[in-house]
Amino acid sequence: MANTEFTPSRTPAGTRNPLDEILVIHHLKRCYFVRLRCAKHGEIRMALAEAATQRRCPLCRSLCDAELLGFGGTTRPLPFWSVRQGVQALEAPGVRND
Repeated sequence: MANTEFTPSRTPAGTRNPLDEILVIHHLKRCYFVRLRCAKHGEIRMALAEAATQRRCPLCRSLCDAELLGFGGTTRPLPFWSVRQGVQALEAPGVRND
């Protein structure tokens, strides 16, 4: 689900967005950085092609809330992700965290 409230490329009429120019100059794809909180796997950071308010955990496929951290550019294929080491998984009824 795309978050339509967050569109960094929108600028006042007649102005240019500096990020768009940087992305073109450096041959980067726009990406949105989000934090997922998975009950089983803890904190997962993802880079996505679209801003999202929810996303499936790439490890267990459970639906998680996604918190937008920022946006930028990348040369890597999207989406990509990493598990934050040392961040505890959430305590959830019926889910084992071991």
